[in-house]
Amino acid sequence: MKKKVFLTLLIVCLSFWFGASANPEKEMHISILELEGQVRLQRDIPRWQFWKYSPLSLEDRLIEGDRVQTQGRANLLLEFPDNSLVWIGPNSYFVVKEITEEKNNLYMGRGSLGARIIRLIEGIITFEVETPSAIAAVRGTEFFLWVDRKKTIINVNEGFVLLIAEGVEILISPGETTQVIKGNPPSLSPWLTHDTNYINWEDDSGGIPDWVRKKLKKKNPDHPAGN
Repeated sequence: MKKKVFLTLLIVCLSFWFGASANPEKEMHISILELEGQVRLQRDIPRWQFWKYSPLSLEDRLIEGDRVQTQGRANLLLEFPDNSLVWIGPNSYFVVKEITEEKNNLYMGRGSLGARIIRLIEGIITFEVETPSAIAAVRGTEFFLWVDRKKTIINVNEGFVLLIAEGVEILISPGETTQVIKGNPPSLSPWLTHDTNYINWEDDSGGIPDWVRKKLKKKNPDHPAGN
């Protein structure tokens, strides 16, 4: 009799434990502040079933492992648990690799990304963007990144970004633009000036559209990206 009671209690406890672990409300997540156009989400689907997507909505939350595509002229404005804000531009593909209280990590396969990352602890890397050709390690900054399968271009507006490729690290300062060709180390590229086709310089924001900053200010006037 005692054995049966013990087994029953064990089953109840395990059910509660696994049920709580599987509860998405308790998982770290990325909130969607703005969504314009058609955006597709892949969740809990094997990579070889790449054609299976579901529409992403404003009410959804992104979690680790999610794969997302912005189609056409679609845009996403995301808020991370530490209040960092990330804009994903049109025709982009990214994977949420890690969301924790200490660090966030995205894999950016193609497209454009603009971000205002909050620095919580001096000298600690809280945000990373991996691409096919490099890793951008961010300690708290505003930057723009453009990527395809062969090249990564990054422009820093504020703060500093540590760019890593082929075992070589360089620190990118405010106002600098850098490119990495896949298979090569990073290098500062002075020829990437206002005539480059990869970055829209019309709003003088180094790639982050002016309408994104206006929306950040409207959504949260106290956020540093909106000031």
